[in-house]
Amino acid sequence: QQLSIAVKAEPEKPESWAELGDAFLAAGQYASAVHAYTQAVLHSGGSAAFIVKLASAQIAQAGGKLTPEAEQGLQTVLSLEPENQKARKLLATTPSAEAAVPR
Repeated sequence: QQLSIAVKAEPEKPESWAELGDAFLAAGQYASAVHAYTQAVLHSGGSAAFIVKLASAQIAQAGGKLTPEAEQGLQTVLSLEPENQKARKLLATTPSAEAAVPR
């Protein structure tokens, strides 16, 4: 509740959005976490750390599968920060959502 108040008080502050996303993610409210992290990314001008958090929430929302959106975000992070270990780990260890689709 206090995090929602902080976001309403300063909606342009990306850290507040990210903290709200963390709370939603921990509570298993993945769609809300994706929304909050999206706002954090937008208000930060594309922070790599917030993009990784967004990708994590997108993966959680997809049942642990790497979505095209999450993969694109993580690839963007690696183009900016090639040594970003969190992005590398998520890409290396998360099964692709498309690979799970029966053909």
